Amino acid sequence: MNRARILAVVPALVAVLLPTTAGAKGPVGCAGRFPETTFVEERTEGPLRLLGAGIGDALMDRYATEFGGLAGMLEADLGSVGGIEVCIFPNAVPWDAQALGWPEFHRLHAAAFGSEGVVVVSAYLITPSIDAGRNGLVHVWLWRLGEGLYPQVLAEDVKGLYRNRLDSTVDSVHNALVRQNIGLAEPWPPFNWMAGAMTDPLLFDPEKPYGGMGDFAGFVMDAGDATILADPEPAAVADLDEQWRQALYDESGSTLGGSKEWIVGAVMIFGLLLLAAALAYLTRRARLRAHQQRRAAALRMLSGQSAVGRSGSPGAGRPDAGVGSGPPGAVGRHGDDRDRPPARSQSGAGLDGVPSGAQAGDDLFRHPEFTGED
Repeated sequence: MNRARILAVVPALVAVLLPTTAGAKGPVGCAGRFPETTFVEERTEGPLRLLGAGIGDALMDRYATEFGGLAGMLEADLGSVGGIEVCIFPNAVPWDAQALGWPEFHRLHAAAFGSEGVVVVSAYLITPSIDAGRNGLVHVWLWRLGEGLYPQVLAEDVKGLYRNRLDSTVDSVHNALVRQNIGLAEPWPPFNWMAGAMTDPLLFDPEKPYGGMGDFAGFVMDAGDATILADPEPAAVADLDEQWRQALYDESGSTLGGSKEWIVGAVMIFGLLLLAAALAYLTRRARLRAHQQRRAAALRMLSGQSAVGRSGSPGAGRPDAGVGSGPPGAVGRHGDDRDRPPARSQSGAGLDGVPSGAQAGDDLFRHPEFTGED
């Protein structure tokens, strides 16, 4: 065969081989990745095509609502992308997880293939599978926007933004970041949002959290620069990062040299401690005063009882002034019968028949003042 014939045959061979090569690639999407699976349920939500492998119409409708709502938000914020298919299995997914890079002896329930535009989830648990579909959907969306070159760090924050919106946690996450700035002397250092590149395919556990904090992506969105998230440019991202960090710092109330709000708190705590100490002191003082009053009353009571039991103070004279006050031999009454005849009885030498010079034995100890004798 000469050279002329060879040149003439080459175009014909190319024309024949190209369709054959294209056909050898086979179908794409769910049917191409799982050729042996029959998908019986099908729904279309905007750019999404959802295929169910026997999960039932009711559950299929729920997935269509959940994923269709997120696709609408992504399209409105970041722009449209080509068609994306979501493959939903009732339980185990028929693939070789270890061949994809998943650890051995662990079942793989979710994956996203950005280059193919396919999201795969297992409906073994409803809530984790819905979160898995959201994670995979944002992954494929950003992969197609960036043509496989979207920065990984920023992609995670964008995922966190849509997670917060769907879970209604935007404000709580933002407030947590504001509190982390309290007491700082200056804003946080810059974040490298442009670091890394998205990996594909994305294999993950549906039961684990996904996405970053999402507050920076929300700040960019609120600033009216959503196009920066769709096509991030390093200088623009760095400028917005500086604004975002300064805004968190300003909102926290921090001042140069550190926040002074702790001083107010310290003064309040110190005042409460002083008040508690004063109350404890006054309470103890009142108890001591009451104790002293009860003790004084008891002492007064005891002293009063002692005074009643005594006949007179030491050294005082006899209480009856008539005793021994008359002349010898006089008859009188004594109010005290201690050493005299009983009351109302008369006494004297004339009545007793005792000589005047004689005295009873007990009279020997009588003081002469009481008898009138020297």
